[in-house]
Amino acid sequence: MGLKGSDAQGGGGTGIKSPKGTFVRIYTIVSAEQFQDHKPHESFTDPMDIVIELKATSDGLTFEKNLSVIGNFKRDHQTRDICGWGSAFKVADLFAVLGVSMDDFELDENSRVSDADMKFIIGKELVALDYITDQGKTRAWDRFGSPDDAENFGEFFIDDHAKSGYPKNFDPEAKIIKKKKVTTPVEDGPFGAGSTDGIVV
Repeated sequence: MGLKGSDAQGGGGTGIKSPKGTFVRIYTIVSAEQFQDHKPHESFTDPMDIVIELKATSDGLTFEKNLSVIGNFKRDHQTRDICGWGSAFKVADLFAVLGVSMDDFELDENSRVSDADMKFIIGKELVALDYITDQGKTRAWDRFGSPDDAENFGEFFIDDHAKSGYPKNFDPEAKIIKKKKVTTPVEDGPFGAGSTDGIVV
């Protein structure tokens, strides 16, 4: 089970008190899409891949990110039939946080979340957390909470990390490495006289 994201930016403007090395925000789901067997590097048969686009506004700042919650179903060793959520259980957790009743939450004959449930979560709010890695970068945690849990979600992350050791690269003492724009002298610029290359390092 994993979670991949882009634009997981740490920093101020969360509006929520967070433990050192974490950034908790309440996001709104702008869009949601699911994929199956669409990535060449995925070798398992029925991966669950839910991609959600999130947006948050706090203290005049806007934070946007795309997250992909992925996992693989548990299968019978002989028949290969799906017999449990396996590592895709966090997909079910995501929908539960968003108010989808687990009594009614079922996959269709193609092991996909129903269109109705996919549409239901658009516009819903959830709590997500970014943390600082030992390399000074920010990464998205693969757990979510309801807005009611926002004030305690950072502590939940800290407690879970203390028990499980995951994520292994969490380092609250690390300093965030800021990207900076470097300009190349005119004589070295690849775009002609008076140009700069705008290299980001």
